[in-house]
Amino acid sequence: MAIKTSFGRGVSVNATFEKSVSEKGSADVRFRPLIGVNMYYREPVGDWRRGQSFLRDEYSDAIRGAGGIPVLFPPCDDREEMRCWIDAMDGILLVGGEDVDPRRYGQSARPETEILPEVRERSDFALARLLLDDFPLKPVLGICGGMQLINVVLGGTLIQHIPAQIESPLIHRAEDDRKQWAVHLIEILPDSRLFAIADKGLPVSGNFETNSFHHQCLDRLGRGLKVSALSSDGVVEAVESDDSIRGFLLGVQWHPEYLMTPDLDMGLFRSLVSAAEESGK
Repeated sequence: MAIKTSFGRGVSVNATFEKSVSEKGSADVRFRPLIGVNMYYREPVGDWRRGQSFLRDEYSDAIRGAGGIPVLFPPCDDREEMRCWIDAMDGILLVGGEDVDPRRYGQSARPETEILPEVRERSDFALARLLLDDFPLKPVLGICGGMQLINVVLGGTLIQHIPAQIESPLIHRAEDDRKQWAVHLIEILPDSRLFAIADKGLPVSGNFETNSFHHQCLDRLGRGLKVSALSSDGVVEAVESDDSIRGFLLGVQWHPEYLMTPDLDMGLFRSLVSAAEESGK
């Protein structure tokens, strides 16, 4: 059974970043991999007559803590601008938010579905499609909705509302998820890239406790993806590339940027940055 805890849990990402900088030396900043990150979008409201693009600091701090430099990309409709940005990056982090439009995978929206603002939904889908189609060797990490986006772009589908569509599910999202997160165990499958990343901190049971902020999950897997972690109710908690022509491609359903399980969570960002460093050589 899932439990709830406050956002205060975890270790300081800033402390990790400061340690990384002190070990590598500030002069090395010129050679750190550039990690591109898509951004949240808030539509115009009240006195704000223009939309706002933004990103939570935890993402940028985690990238810096892993030795990378975050480069943010606001929503955009220009395909060539997207191409130039992707090409200039050494690796890409796709973050989530609200839900992918179900029409992208041939379904109508359920009442519980919370579709992304149109500006961002359109941009994110075009960006991810261009990235996965034209840059197969570019290292990519998808978090929560970012993993779901990867799955849909590769032809997969989603379960739109876990409580209504999965029998006896765990609690995957707290009732007040702005103040609390749900927590449950996941099982990381052997012979996966994720298992290798988690190996140093892997408990004897093979299970990790993660936070959980989602009401949707993967259903049919996209092309070239395989499952690398599951929760006890069968929800897919992580996927990765099963395609030899792709480079580092990994998606997780939880939010590792909060560093609730530091060995596993920071390992994800370090692995992305390491793969980006190799791809940039």
